[in-house]
Amino acid sequence: METFKLRCFWAAFYGLLWIIFGRNVSLAILVMHVIVIPLAFRSSKRVRGRFLYLPYARPFLDHDRPEKFGLEGARNVNVKFESSVDKCSIELGVWHTLPKALVKKHRYLLSNGSKDEINNVIDEELRKTEFPVFLYLHGVLGTRALPQRVETCKFLQNLDAHVVSFDYRGFADSTNVTPIKIGMVEDSLAVYAWIRGLVGARKPVFVWGHSIGSGIAQRAFSKLEPYSHSLLNLKEPLPPPQGMVVEGGYSSNIDLTKEYVVAKLATWLPPLEKMLMGVMSSSEVRILPAAYAALLRKVPVLILHSKDDGVIPYHFAEKHLVTKNWPTGQNSGYSYLNSGDIAFLFTFSSFFTRFNSKPLLIFQSLHHKAQIR
Repeated sequence: METFKLRCFWAAFYGLLWIIFGRNVSLAILVMHVIVIPLAFRSSKRVRGRFLYLPYARPFLDHDRPEKFGLEGARNVNVKFESSVDKCSIELGVWHTLPKALVKKHRYLLSNGSKDEINNVIDEELRKTEFPVFLYLHGVLGTRALPQRVETCKFLQNLDAHVVSFDYRGFADSTNVTPIKIGMVEDSLAVYAWIRGLVGARKPVFVWGHSIGSGIAQRAFSKLEPYSHSLLNLKEPLPPPQGMVVEGGYSSNIDLTKEYVVAKLATWLPPLEKMLMGVMSSSEVRILPAAYAALLRKVPVLILHSKDDGVIPYHFAEKHLVTKNWPTGQNSGYSYLNSGDIAFLFTFSSFFTRFNSKPLLIFQSLHHKAQIR
């Protein structure tokens, strides 16, 4: 029924174009729509990366000064490494937001110190920190400076956590290389390695993935050991994170494509739908968070999803949660919460603060699928 409605919509759209602009213009747009753009999407990695991840939105912001975006107590740094994926040097734009306690402690330095002085002091704070560290992986469209992403950083900052947010290659002030799935995985692990290089293997580091970022996070950390060798060329594998937050996640990008509004507009003809699904199923693009979850044996996972999410429907969280591939037993867990509930803040805070001293308690409490409505 939806496909029929879409076809009626496009028939009316092109009929209106014909009336307003004439035959030549309407036929030219139709050819671009059903032939040129789909063929370019299918054959060009660059076009696919730009279409799927939308890295070009708002690229001209000044990311050197996080305070301009309402993020107090944050510094801008760059993480540099040699990419095994694109065979070139990659430089990622990174914001490190301090816990509120350290913002108070270093307020004068942050306002008056030089960039080198600030970096030296804050690096030392990371090395000796007792505060948890969150690595934030954002979704498609825009940069780490988008308001909703800044609000997530501020939320964690107010819980006295370090927050490290960054832009993948091709986004914002990071190296302008077309983003692909494995490249974004490599970027995420490079920043994680930078964090571990400062805080060490035993300090609590958590990963927060939002939307596509949640799929990238689960892909990266479900194969942390092999990727440490093949992507980062490390002799010893990186230690796993102490926990993961999946916000606005999904079961697979193939399932998501079938319900995504923009994809529906592009798949009103059967050949277009077949072509798009074929591309989304390819190894270059395919993301299967529900399958990756089975490999997160040692990482507790907190799933957050809004019931009124208009982009990624709520039922994807349920599908993610009940998938048969989800690990069971004492070394796994999840919590299923309504983020509008007053108990959310306490439960979320407990997830990462109690874990450091009583990991089995948090595993067990999450394993019972606590539901707060």
